[in-house]
Amino acid sequence: MLHFHYRKGYAGNHLQEEAPMLHCFVQETLYRKPFTGSGSESQRGRFMNQLKQIRESLGVSQEGLARRTRSITTRTVRNAEDGKRVTNDTATQILEALNVLLTEHSRPTVTLNDLGLTLY
Repeated sequence: MLHFHYRKGYAGNHLQEEAPMLHCFVQETLYRKPFTGSGSESQRGRFMNQLKQIRESLGVSQEGLARRTRSITTRTVRNAEDGKRVTNDTATQILEALNVLLTEHSRPTVTLNDLGLTLY
């Protein structure tokens, strides 16, 4: 169906034809679904507590960890601890900051899988 509307331009009044509206359907991106284990604590919950446990065991606040990264805010650290999805770059920055802190405290470093962050 074509729609017409009256439009006044600098060259005078004229009738302009509007192109038909095309609808596009975009396939929704599939993300990992959270694990809902049968035990009292899900695997996701155990991992998200792992990040928080490491941070707290180092005596560092969410803000302190965020300041150790290149560009992450305190809210992003909190979201990562809450099990919300983060980008690979964000996860890598958190990992690098944690590993620097762990090294400063003479503790073994961790891997990205150890943190169990939910990635995009």
